[in-house]
Amino acid sequence: MIDLELPESGRCGLEVVQRKHLYHARQCACGHWTCAEPATAGEEADWRVALSERHLAGPRLVALICALSLRLRLSRRRVQEFLTDWLGRSLSAATINQCCTRPGAQ
Repeated sequence: MIDLELPESGRCGLEVVQRKHLYHARQCACGHWTCAEPATAGEEADWRVALSERHLAGPRLVALICALSLRLRLSRRRVQEFLTDWLGRSLSAATINQCCTRPGAQ
């Protein structure tokens, strides 16, 4: 997951962090399997966006993308350019679009 964090005290700006979440499946001696996986929300009528923890962007990055796209009215391609130029991260237009549509259901 890629997200933004506030810097340590004494520094200014935002820091881009990338975390790797590991999910696993284990079998105990009795034969039972225990699986760890991202949580998902139940389906809703008239809503086509799946809500789960299985997303590339974290909450602060999603908020920045929404602000750039919805408040400043930048196109998905312009948001893509901004993230590449200013944060050094390259996201697809589809990922940016998902970040703009997902928060509306929460």
